[in-house]
Amino acid sequence: MKNDVILSHYKYLIENYLFDEYDILGFLIFIREQIDDSRCHFVKEFCDLIAHRTRDEGIIKDNIKNAINNSYKKNKKNKIKGYNGFNWKTWINEWKIIGVDLNIDFFKDNKKLLKEITICIISLAQDTEYFDNDILIGKVEPFIDSAKKIVLLTSEPNKHSPLVCLMTCGPFEEIANEDRGFINNPLETKRIDKTLFLYCGDKLILTIK
Repeated sequence: MKNDVILSHYKYLIENYLFDEYDILGFLIFIREQIDDSRCHFVKEFCDLIAHRTRDEGIIKDNIKNAINNSYKKNKKNKIKGYNGFNWKTWINEWKIIGVDLNIDFFKDNKKLLKEITICIISLAQDTEYFDNDILIGKVEPFIDSAKKIVLLTSEPNKHSPLVCLMTCGPFEEIANEDRGFINNPLETKRIDKTLFLYCGDKLILTIK
């Protein structure tokens, strides 16, 4: 069947370190209807937001709306009330499920492959926007923190909005101290000789080794 041929194509690219973010874009769109939302709702959320860069539903939209409605107040665990960030352990478990279902090994080289996929997803998620009743209530933007982790933050569309951590990937010791902070130019991953590079505009900020 044609689906098997398409899946085999992406499996080959992924398992042989031949992909960049544009391949992951196509892969997530291809698998989004095959993912069990009850078992893999975080990955399914990114499949949906990458397919539609403006969203009026889903986990991230609900997170932003709940944070606003709760005035960014924190619970006893020091978490924003009603805001469910993407836990790395849960992220790993969901990709294990998808790997079994699709017969793709996402865990080669001590999770290096999954980190590369995650960096591609973070790059693709940059500047996605979220609406409630046709009103823009928030967006997603990347950030490099002091621990040299690449972070996805959510915020309201104003300069004084609180920033809330949605997910993190890393740390990456290769990131220079001078590159920490907000990422104001478009991110883009590029693959050269099976090595994945992350650029911010024309500047190289990360080589995943």
